[in-house]
Amino acid sequence: MSGFVDLHCHLLPAVDDGARTLEDALEMARALVDLGFSTVAPSPHARPEYAPVDVVEARLVELKAALEQARIPLSLGRNAENILDDAFLRGPCARTPRTARGAEEQGGGGGIRPPPPGQPVPPSGRRVAGV
Repeated sequence: MSGFVDLHCHLLPAVDDGARTLEDALEMARALVDLGFSTVAPSPHARPEYAPVDVVEARLVELKAALEQARIPLSLGRNAENILDDAFLRGPCARTPRTARGAEEQGGGGGIRPPPPGQPVPPSGRRVAGV
């Protein structure tokens, strides 16, 4: 089987606790292709202690070029792993969900958003997840 999509993968090199080097990322990409994946949306940690968004974007561009040069048939999307802390859950204006180019450039992204007007907050007190 092939055509799988991985939406949570720490494939970008040297941005978080995932791939350490470009060579590690290429090895991981080969393994994903061997397992039937055709698309990955690398999801680096979107927290201050990890790489800033400009570094994440640069690594994404570098990895795309390296995949092409190595002829590894894996397409890359954009994603981020956001922490659901109090600042994040206070609302969309308190902290913008981060993706490689920012959620606002992607039509809102897949971050956490408050419920639509008139819809109650879920009993857990948490916001609803965007899709």
